[in-house]
Amino acid sequence: MPLILLRAKTMVSTGAYEYFYVQSKNSIMRNEDSQKTRQKLQDKLNHFDNLVKQVSLMQLEKNTKENVAIFATNSLLVVVPELSGEMKKWYEKELNLRKISKYIKPRNLKQLIKKIILKIKY
Repeated sequence: MPLILLRAKTMVSTGAYEYFYVQSKNSIMRNEDSQKTRQKLQDKLNHFDNLVKQVSLMQLEKNTKENVAIFATNSLLVVVPELSGEMKKWYEKELNLRKISKYIKPRNLKQLIKKIILKIKY
């Protein structure tokens, strides 16, 4: 979704809803099956990798690129508290491989602290 917004030449806001999610029986989004949870996490990582790659190729303002990187990093981090055991260990290893702290640009004290914690942890 971020790439669509970044590539758009113009945007219009309407009150109409154009997206309706229908959960299927085998949905990976709301399923407790560990294999499907891992698949969902791998999808998040793949989307992150693709977003970082695509944004680096786009001619965007520096601030916009930084904002996209922060958004993408936060989308990876938001699920960490929900994980445990081997799944958490695997996911944190994946975050470490991506050196995600480099994508946080400290513009205030809160972001600076977050970057330091991420640098230590991942």
